[in-house]
Amino acid sequence: MVWVDDQGEASQTLRTLRATTPESAFQHVTSTHEMMIWLEARRDLAARDLVRVVTNSRRERDGGDEAAQLLVAALRKDSALRKVKVLVFCGNPKRVAHLEDKKR
Repeated sequence: MVWVDDQGEASQTLRTLRATTPESAFQHVTSTHEMMIWLEARRDLAARDLVRVVTNSRRERDGGDEAAQLLVAALRKDSALRKVKVLVFCGNPKRVAHLEDKKR
């Protein structure tokens, strides 16, 4: 799992996940660009549906209010990463409802 968070809010959750789920790998990155670099090295895992992305809906230094939308768009542009599942944290789900893939 890769968590995209530019504020460090994910740190405690990631520490807990690492401690309680040692068989899984968790990575923290601060931008969509960093996530894409991380995923590039793990295309084989993505192809086997073993990668998940968690992101805040908003990241001040990485797209502002459009951060989650830009992240999903970046994944959908790449045929090898198009099916990577994304969990978007958002206080108002209506803001990101249009990102849902209705085919899944």
